[in-house]
Amino acid sequence: MDHKAALLALVLVSSSLAGCTGDPGEGGGDEFDSEALQDLIDENLQDFMNNTSITVNNHFYNNTTVVNNDYDTNNDYNNTTNVDGGEINNYNQYNGSGAGSASIMQMFTVGWSLEDAIGYDPGDRMLVTDYAQNGSSGNGSGSGGDNTLLFARSYNGYVVEFRLTCEEFFNYYYLYDEADWREHLADNYGYNSNEIYNTADWIDDWFSSSRSGNGIDAYEQCNYNDWVEEDRVILYEIDLEVGQAMNFLVNGPYVTVDINCDDGYGTGLGNGTSTVYIGGQTNCTITGSTTVLWEFQSLGAMRDGDGNLVVIDGYTWQEYGANPYPYMAPENFAVYFMMHYVEVYDLDSE
Repeated sequence: MDHKAALLALVLVSSSLAGCTGDPGEGGGDEFDSEALQDLIDENLQDFMNNTSITVNNHFYNNTTVVNNDYDTNNDYNNTTNVDGGEINNYNQYNGSGAGSASIMQMFTVGWSLEDAIGYDPGDRMLVTDYAQNGSSGNGSGSGGDNTLLFARSYNGYVVEFRLTCEEFFNYYYLYDEADWREHLADNYGYNSNEIYNTADWIDDWFSSSRSGNGIDAYEQCNYNDWVEEDRVILYEIDLEVGQAMNFLVNGPYVTVDINCDDGYGTGLGNGTSTVYIGGQTNCTITGSTTVLWEFQSLGAMRDGDGNLVVIDGYTWQEYGANPYPYMAPENFAVYFMMHYVEVYDLDSE
């Protein structure tokens, strides 16, 4: 029901009450107190709100959240939001009497993932050869077209090969030295006194030279200590119809709110708008978005599924991944806002 229909409903209520109020001392009319009058007004406002809906679109997860108002006799209502793959509960409170009876407080929660925004887990990114010369392409020396084969050398009748993720590379680089590589070779390929020192030294030098060169450029491939800016992420959208306005009470930190309407009024994406009162004059979309900025770093000691430290060859393995920029939206937060039902004023009417 649009705002004109709502206005008509209130006019009809007012008309039906005409002649039903008055001073009982004057006679000639039934007694009707102000409390009963307010109850009738609230009842019609409630009917208006029962026929409205708010749609919150979260395009980041490709889900649609539809909030349907379902009031009970205590003027409390609960909303259940059906989302692909799960269910989200939105909690609302409505006071159906007194001032502000045409406004509704609403809330929803937002959950998003930095890794989903990036498109992959930076710690699991496979390093490739010839990166410096050809970006992410290249055949690699002796790899036969397999650019994930970073290192190959014969030792004690075996071929020692390395195919490494960013997380593995920096763990080996920072935790292992030449003596550790000798121990590694002896434990996994047997001890050969004629080859073990030269091979261990070769491996240790390869890691050192591959940080920023040697066709690997691990620092650059993994964005180690290097801030990377991704496309801005839309965290939620709220669709408003003609006669619906809103204002934010609580929003996520570092979330930029924009408005874009059918009549051309808007701020685009990421420019920001006032959140005091928004919308009402036409169909509008309210967008909440955040910047996405990250760098590859050690996130602390790695733990297994049981919470135990991961120890390899006597060293506590480190978890490497995307370290988020501190001034962007958290991955989980709640939004509270008020819906207001308004009549659009015609400046040319006078």
